[in-house]
Amino acid sequence: MESEPAVGQALTAAEKPVTPGMILKVSLPLVAIFATLGQNFVGRFLLSLAGVTNPTTLDIGENLYEFSCTFVLLLVIPWWIATKKWGVKLAIFGTQRGNWRIGKILLIISPIAIVVMYFAIILFPTLDQTYPMSRSVLTSPGWFVAYEALYGLLYYIPYEFHFRGFLQLGLSNKWKPIWAILLVTAVTTVIHWDKPTAEITGAFAVGFFFGYLAYKAKSWTYIWWIHFLIGMSTDIFCALLLLGVITAI
Repeated sequence: MESEPAVGQALTAAEKPVTPGMILKVSLPLVAIFATLGQNFVGRFLLSLAGVTNPTTLDIGENLYEFSCTFVLLLVIPWWIATKKWGVKLAIFGTQRGNWRIGKILLIISPIAIVVMYFAIILFPTLDQTYPMSRSVLTSPGWFVAYEALYGLLYYIPYEFHFRGFLQLGLSNKWKPIWAILLVTAVTTVIHWDKPTAEITGAFAVGFFFGYLAYKAKSWTYIWWIHFLIGMSTDIFCALLLLGVITAI
């Protein structure tokens, strides 16, 4: 006969299932805060209230504010609740290698994202009005590299952990995968409300695609890498466009 778990011992995911209601009660309020108070323009407003007037400091500071909010709201808080309060392993939210056969294929073909974004930028150059979000980093290659590294670590990892992992794969444990994908696609499209129209449309289309890939791979980590390549390529090609190194067609 199997022994009873000791008092105070964290139950496994099988013994203590995480329900959709539990996930939504955590995710939706955090996403609402992220989509409103976690944006860079709020960071600029707060810095201005604090008396910061230097344009470079405001420009870099507002983006560091957004990255920090993303990291805390979309990763740290749900990670703490899942592991410390619910007592489950993050593998049930796709924080794992998952289906390595599919993951390996995704990693091999991921550089295609760079080529796609190059042609997207030169054919539809309106994105250079928004990206890179920090124009001050264009003055130094070192600043630009540091900015992109923080972008990938503090923004894209929390973003994919939360939406494709915590929310979608978490809900897929109880819901039909298509409903979880649809919900996440709707949410990620809405939170792009302050972005260019082309990006909002892209977020809607890519939401289904990324959601399906995350479901098949049973992991959000491969999607993070592809999403980061898209974001980094957008910044690089927009920067080159702004600097006159490449031209739009």
